Amino acid sequence: MPHDLARTIGESLAQESSTAWASKVLGDAARAVEATLGHGTRVVLVPGVMTAYGLQYRVRLEAPTLNNYADTLFVAYLGLDGAYLDATDDLQGPYTDQEQLEAALTAVFAADGALSQRLRQVLDLLGRAEAAA
Repeated sequence: MPHDLARTIGESLAQESSTAWASKVLGDAARAVEATLGHGTRVVLVPGVMTAYGLQYRVRLEAPTLNNYADTLFVAYLGLDGAYLDATDDLQGPYTDQEQLEAALTAVFAADGALSQRLRQVLDLLGRAEAAA
C-alpha cells in the first residue's frame, strides 16, 4: 500500500514542536528584559543555523533610541535533547525542562554577571539619551 506522503508530512507538522516549552521560556525572558529596560527596547529571538545542538537562536537586544543599537545578549540552541545556552562562550546544557532552563537563565542574568553589567550600561545610556531629548 503506497504511503500518502503529503498526509504524513501534514500530520507530522501539525504536532507541537518538541522545543515549544523552551521557546516560551526564552520569549518570557525577552519580555522581562524589555519591561525592565523600557525606552522602546526590544528583545528578539533571531533564528540562525541548525547545529548538532539544535536550531540556533540569537537573543538580541535592540534599542532604536540609541542610534539603532543592537547586541546579542546570548545564544540558545533548541534541539531534540533540550536547550543549550551560550552566554559566556561556554556552552551549557542540555536543559530538559522549563524549571532547569529558567534556573539557568536566572544564573545568566545574576546581578554579578557580565550580562547584567552590560544591561546596566545600556540602561544608563538609555536614561542619558532620554534626558538629552
